[in-house]
Amino acid sequence: MGGPKRAPKKSSPARHERKPAAGNHQKNASGHSLGPMVRMAVCGITDPFCKHAIGAKLPDSTNIRTLAYTKHSIHSITTDSSGNGGVMVMPNWFYDPVIYGVVSGTNMVLPPVAMTANPAINGIQSFRIVSYGLIINSIAAPMTSSGLVYIRANTSENGQQITSSNYASYGTTDYLDVPLRNVSGLAVIGGRNAAPRANFYTPTQSTPSSAVTDWKSSGALPTSIVIIGGPASTSVLTVELLIHYELTFEETEGMALAMTPSPSSNPMVVNISNQVQSTGQQIFKTGLAAAGKYIEQRALQFITNVLPVPYKPIGYAAQYAIMVD
Repeated sequence: MGGPKRAPKKSSPARHERKPAAGNHQKNASGHSLGPMVRMAVCGITDPFCKHAIGAKLPDSTNIRTLAYTKHSIHSITTDSSGNGGVMVMPNWFYDPVIYGVVSGTNMVLPPVAMTANPAINGIQSFRIVSYGLIINSIAAPMTSSGLVYIRANTSENGQQITSSNYASYGTTDYLDVPLRNVSGLAVIGGRNAAPRANFYTPTQSTPSSAVTDWKSSGALPTSIVIIGGPASTSVLTVELLIHYELTFEETEGMALAMTPSPSSNPMVVNISNQVQSTGQQIFKTGLAAAGKYIEQRALQFITNVLPVPYKPIGYAAQYAIMVD
């Protein structure tokens, strides 16, 4: 009991000085920093199916107060007696964005009437579209689902008359011809025109002619969907539409109380988002997951391009993490 006390055992410095495993900094960057930043900042204003798209606003140097609003609707395409039919999706705020056409030869002809007024909220001062997308599904009976579906991301730049769309043309920003029986969860990310994304549009810029269906500028490009040779006189496709808006109201309107400032201007985020949309794929046969993965991969590529040389491996690691995810 009264013997000499043992000297405390000296621990090796190596036990306390743990060296980080090779590549940990890259893993952390791709899994816990760079990846989520891209998803929230870029994908939120680029991918309409991303969870961050709900409530997303465009970065704006003016810090303008807006209300984020998402319009969700489902439309069906019914064939005529020849098994043909189609729609043109023209995103805007004040009028119904889906116009039903009649197939004649290689054209889908739009009816020469005014667009139908259909604002989800009345009394807005202006709007801008953050992003929009479509989810297309076949609802035809499997044993009778003959026919070919033509999807075209159209290139109309400004508000103008659109009386017909040539579904057989491939002169579009993106296109897909797919058998009706294979249309399941097909995703389309709507394109944008050359106008700055920060532009707002007013009712006077969106009023259609009473003589012909007009496409009035809203910053977004139309998408056409045509079925040829399907089952006759049958509902064969559903088109689920998502449009994410920012709305402004007069300060005297009650809804103005719900407006909050847009995010501060971030040129890199806006520039990368614009590059992804202007040079990327828009139609994804394999569905929403493929669309989201593609956009995130493209965004990371553009981010890696602008990173300083010492940090480029982090960008490459993040890209690889998405590829093998």
